[in-house]
Amino acid sequence: MQPASRSNTSIERHESTETVVSLLRTLLFVSGARPEMLAKARGLRADAIVLDLEDSVPADEKLRARDLVRAAVVPVAKAAKQAWVRVNSTYTLLAKDDCRAVVMPELTGILLPKADSPEIVRYADALLRDAEALNGVEPGATRVIAHIESASALLRAEAISRASERIVALAFGGEDYTADMRIERTPGGGELAYARSLIAVVSRAAGIMAIDTVYPYLHDLEGLLHDAAEAKRAGYQGKLLIHPEQVEPVARLFTPKDEELDNARRIVEAYDRASAEGRGAVQVDGVMVDAPVAKRARQMLELFETAKLP
Repeated sequence: MQPASRSNTSIERHESTETVVSLLRTLLFVSGARPEMLAKARGLRADAIVLDLEDSVPADEKLRARDLVRAAVVPVAKAAKQAWVRVNSTYTLLAKDDCRAVVMPELTGILLPKADSPEIVRYADALLRDAEALNGVEPGATRVIAHIESASALLRAEAISRASERIVALAFGGEDYTADMRIERTPGGGELAYARSLIAVVSRAAGIMAIDTVYPYLHDLEGLLHDAAEAKRAGYQGKLLIHPEQVEPVARLFTPKDEELDNARRIVEAYDRASAEGRGAVQVDGVMVDAPVAKRARQMLELFETAKLP
């Protein structure tokens, strides 16, 4: 009975993910310590803006950045963006007050750094529950992207993915992961392959999205696209970004071309006709289409045909 129960939970959470957060092809970090960048955030074309209180903020500016980020959430959300905040990790004494400051109806959710265990996720869930009650936000409305950034987190990824109903995605943190593994991070990214694949598989099994790590080499469009394509092939739906110049090419890569959507429509229509005639498969342009192929095409259409793409 346990496997069936887990399957049903995955389906329910997957449907909830799609309706709540829609597309997350591009998630752009904006430093909470930079007022001029926060002011520009509402005009950026990423699917989601991640207002950052963690790594990009020096220790002596954490409190000031918290106030700046709190003020920036509503303008970002009003610009039809998903407004996320990367709070400080629960290993610090800052996470509780970060949550209390930024949780509001306009906030989509938090990116939880160093989500090394299910216990950390459950603790963050409790912090959010407290912040929602304090700020008049519907219980459970604040979503979580759990950041997998260490070898320990990777080995616990499945339990982490199911530790809270708030979780809509696992994000891969390649910089911290390679530091933890004491290996070099390279532009080619071969050292990321195992962790990247495992996170994608775990996310799919849990019915949530997989968000890829940042590509830290600025002004390297070719390398960025290679890195993003590797993630897409592994099963990721989007990518964390650190510069506005990365948004458009990554969004384009994670968006089906018009001809791909046209082909998906032909596949669905042909398969539906075949099913109505009692056939389990049909040929479309010389390619066999059966139930899994039709399902993949239908999912693409459901996600992208109604989306308001920037």
